[in-house]
Amino acid sequence: MFYSHQKKIIDEDKKHTGLWLGTGSAKTRIALAMACGNTLVIAPKTQVEDGNWEREFKLLLKEGFVSKISDLRVISKETFRRDWEKLSGAMTVIVDEAHTCLGATPNIRYVKKHHSFLRLLFPTLKDIDRKDSILLRLLLCAVL
Repeated sequence: MFYSHQKKIIDEDKKHTGLWLGTGSAKTRIALAMACGNTLVIAPKTQVEDGNWEREFKLLLKEGFVSKISDLRVISKETFRRDWEKLSGAMTVIVDEAHTCLGATPNIRYVKKHHSFLRLLFPTLKDIDRKDSILLRLLLCAVL
């Protein structure tokens, strides 16, 4: 189900986590394994539309993984930007493709308001330009 390096990340169980892993490295599955309670996933619109997060969650459960997630809600970053003040509190917030959400003030306010666990999923650093890298570091400092 998980390789040893993935289990190590899951077992560390940090409240705020940035997963800086490459394509195909199971960032989605790792984030789902670390999530607990009411879980909100903010993902690119294409992943919301194709049901990627829900599909991965069902596959994990089918493989025998025991989840701590009580409710999984997946919304696009556009929906989050529009409705963040109206969303009920989530224990875990997962931001997929976090480098594309650099107008992140609502994300920070939401996480702090609801005292949520935060999981940020990034591509590898080499895929992020210098400007984005600096902004991402500032974002992480703001939420940690």
